[in-house]
Amino acid sequence: MLRSFFSKFFDTPELVFAVAAGCFGLVLAFVNPLGSLPDEFSHFNRAYNISEGRLFPPERRENTDGQGAWSATYSMPRALVPFTWENCGYIECDRFLSSGETDLFSDELRRSIFTDRVDFSDRVDVLAPSAEAYFPVPHMPQALGVLVGRLIYPSAGVMFVAGRLANLAFYIVAMFFIIRWAMRGKWVYVLVAAAPVPLALAASNSADAMYFVGCFGVVVLVQNLFVSRKTICMKSLAPALGLGLLATLTKMNSVVLLLPLLALPAQRFSLTQSRSVKRRGVSVQLRKWIMVLGLLILVAGVGALWMVVASRMMGYIWANDADMGAQLGWVLDNPFEYVKVLLRTFFVRHEATGTLTLFAFIDSALLTLSRVPLAIYVGFFAVLLAVYFYDDKQVKAAATSKSEVVAALVTAMAFVVTTATALYLGWTVVGHERVIGLQGRYFVVLFPIMIPVLLWLQRYAVFKMKSRILLGGGVCVLLVIVLLLSIMSIVGMRS
Repeated sequence: MLRSFFSKFFDTPELVFAVAAGCFGLVLAFVNPLGSLPDEFSHFNRAYNISEGRLFPPERRENTDGQGAWSATYSMPRALVPFTWENCGYIECDRFLSSGETDLFSDELRRSIFTDRVDFSDRVDVLAPSAEAYFPVPHMPQALGVLVGRLIYPSAGVMFVAGRLANLAFYIVAMFFIIRWAMRGKWVYVLVAAAPVPLALAASNSADAMYFVGCFGVVVLVQNLFVSRKTICMKSLAPALGLGLLATLTKMNSVVLLLPLLALPAQRFSLTQSRSVKRRGVSVQLRKWIMVLGLLILVAGVGALWMVVASRMMGYIWANDADMGAQLGWVLDNPFEYVKVLLRTFFVRHEATGTLTLFAFIDSALLTLSRVPLAIYVGFFAVLLAVYFYDDKQVKAAATSKSEVVAALVTAMAFVVTTATALYLGWTVVGHERVIGLQGRYFVVLFPIMIPVLLWLQRYAVFKMKSRILLGGGVCVLLVIVLLLSIMSIVGMRS
């Protein structure tokens, strides 16, 4: 009976994910001090503005930094000003909050954050935080949570935590259906989506939860098209348009995730659902290129349009000494030097880990919060490799083609290069020897991208995981270990 229960449980990887992410995500939402995740205060401010119906910054004004620049401004309750680092020191307010003061389990906790009601009539004009440049959709779950928290008890702390919980709930539900939708590699999505770093970001006010959902959704959709062998018509590409826009409007370079569509056989494309209906004068190859390039251009065009609109509205100085125009000119004038910049960025010794920076990024994409011992670290990636090499009879019939493998490798490289280039243009001093601002969380999507490559390599693998119960049990045990270590490391920082 017990064996039957576990067999049914591990037959539904999406359910395993929901249980693991739900249990540990809730803990992370309360254990992590408010604002301790990357740019979380900025994301909270964005969500709060949306909860009041302000999707865009209403006006601009001169900055006071002596550089003659201007920034977008909006009105916000004075009690919330300490929740944004951009304004403390600029607006007269009760100083910026320390991590101890926002830690629910610390003796330094400022209880007034949770007990004092916000006076929404006492408002000041503040500078728009960097997250205002995001399209409104990635902050909609948090905004809904902030609104619910405001109705329950209108304190800053309650609204902040409610935003976290709403974001986590959206992430779990969305990933549940994405994993169910995937025709192969389900356990890869379980292990990656429930790893400490993605889960901690989902259990915060960060827009990364929506970003992961959009990116994973695009990857699943594209890989499903390779597996299904069905005719690809306009209707088939409609989800790709929606998910592509969701990911691209969060981070522009996500449009490259649609590149594998170019590797699909031209014979499978049709302007209608029926293969028997053909348009005169439109060849098979031309039909494919019209549909795929049209999709890519549309997604990229909408993303670029939003960037232009946001930059005109914001007028925000993204990084000190960074000049996007001058940096772009330098890259175009010195292409070989820029290649050296990329090589130095990824293939030098990382000071903190002692490994290549590339491996440090891979680690920090999933496990940084855990500060895991070497044995657990090795065990995690060993299980991840076993998950890739899972001998799933359901996908054996859909053999991975060489064209899909090549497309996956090209997409992975393009994603890495475009991510680095975006940060080099927007955050790095002109001509600097390395890219500044790269973080492992930007590369989480690379793990599902590589599913076709590892499936293709199965033919050369000496060992293949065949037991579904052993695989599922191993994933669950591993997730429990690394997530507990993550929580313990967060708690240990207080001592």
